[in-house]
Amino acid sequence: MNQRSQRVEVSSAEGNFPRAIVAAERGWGYASVFVPIKQQVKTFNLLRETMPKHGHEMTPDKAMANTIVYVAETNEIAEKEAVEHIKYYFTVAARTTPRYLAPPGYISLDQFRIRAGAATKMHGGFDWDEMTKNWRVAVGTPERVAEKIAGWCEEADSSRVICHHHIGDMPHWKVVKNMTMFAEEVIPRLRPANRGKPAGPDKVRPTSSTESRADLI
Repeated sequence: MNQRSQRVEVSSAEGNFPRAIVAAERGWGYASVFVPIKQQVKTFNLLRETMPKHGHEMTPDKAMANTIVYVAETNEIAEKEAVEHIKYYFTVAARTTPRYLAPPGYISLDQFRIRAGAATKMHGGFDWDEMTKNWRVAVGTPERVAEKIAGWCEEADSSRVICHHHIGDMPHWKVVKNMTMFAEEVIPRLRPANRGKPAGPDKVRPTSSTESRADLI
């Protein structure tokens, strides 16, 4: 595996910095997933500050942001078709015991002690408004989804996006519809030549949750 293809993936909102430092020391890409936007941006900024100290450059393709995506004809239809499955994912499919949610060795010892003391609170309720405000969730028309992704790339100085198109118990027809509309109507809007205004790095590489890839250049 060459250095360019290596990455460190994390999913906890706290205690990630030790692993971010490891990535910075080696010049690796870093995927900070399923964390609030502010925490993710903070982590990427740390990488930009730390990598040069170790002789590496923090380029946009090393800052990997993730987003839950669902595209439909209108914003109302998109939310109606997607929200129930996103809720299922976070409240049912991703639910597990504390020892698997934050096992020793996955996070620092200090963070493990903190989380062990609040084990019963590690799974909260589902608040759609809170999620769309603080997390990278793009659900709506092609225009809205493209605008959100481009804005997030600008904010995080990222050119690589991990897109989750199949969420929770979403049926096959919705997954096909979602991915087809994304490919045909969102990706073209993210190509630099088709943007109304420059937004985000010139090269945005969306990566689906099934690991298929497409370069928007």
